[in-house]
Amino acid sequence: MQTIEVVIETPKGSAQKYDYDPKKRFFKLKKVMPAGMVFPFDFGFIPDTRGQDGDPLDIIVISDLKSFPGCCMECRLIGAITAEQTEEGKTVRNDRFVIPVKADFRGKVGGVAHGFSSSGATVFVEPLEAIEANNELQNLRGKEEREVARILFELTEQLREQLPAVEAAVDAVAELDFVKAKVERFPCFSATVSERRTKVSLLAAISSQSYSC
Repeated sequence: MQTIEVVIETPKGSAQKYDYDPKKRFFKLKKVMPAGMVFPFDFGFIPDTRGQDGDPLDIIVISDLKSFPGCCMECRLIGAITAEQTEEGKTVRNDRFVIPVKADFRGKVGGVAHGFSSSGATVFVEPLEAIEANNELQNLRGKEEREVARILFELTEQLREQLPAVEAAVDAVAELDFVKAKVERFPCFSATVSERRTKVSLLAAISSQSYSC
């Protein structure tokens, strides 16, 4: 079965939640769990994916292996979870804006049902008035993704034309970094710059002349 590559953010057994910051390229502490509570599984994300909220798709990894924040793993997909997300009073389910309605009042709200809550007490309804707007929103998201891909492709082609210059710059930066590392490590060894002493050369010359006589 085909596997997917995932990145672990919060490992199993951790009492702290970590999130990856794509701008700083670091994992930062998001929050601390209440005393006695830990994460039962590894939690992370699938790189190069994007959910409705703009973030990569979340993933739960069930494994006996010990991981850590930033650990990259090959995993076999065994299932998917459909979830709704509510922010600022807006509920999104399956990338569609919906209204949570008590199941008893389902018949009083016209629209398309997008499933029930885990308890079955709530049904998520997409109102008829919102269907066209949701469809247009999906179309706009698709256009945005295609435009982003087009721009990235063009930038890649432009950069490819400058490949020799880029490689030369990389070599120069590596050389400068090596020199900087030597300068920073220099005081740690109490080292000094060697000097050539003329006195040693004179003694060697005198010794050579004496031997010739």
